[in-house]
Amino acid sequence: MGRQQVLSLYKNIIRNLESYPSKNRLKIIAEVKLEFRQNLQPTVNTPKLLNEAQASLSSILQYSTLNSNSSHWSVDLEKNPLPKGD
Repeated sequence: MGRQQVLSLYKNIIRNLESYPSKNRLKIIAEVKLEFRQNLQPTVNTPKLLNEAQASLSSILQYSTLNSNSSHWSVDLEKNPLPKGD
């Protein structure tokens, strides 16, 4: 994944977190920004971190696109979307 793709992933995560239904939304946004900032330089863990970020974006999208006026909500969760590291 190139620099532009990583930047696009970051922007998508931040943009969708802005409408994420959580009282901790601002804290989550700050944590995402910090995590990306701390991992600016590629390392051996970069592919794993990017996979986790993409899985997180998928989860965020399920919640951030919910219509709060609707009485019929549906969210499909993966069994283990973010497995613990070794």
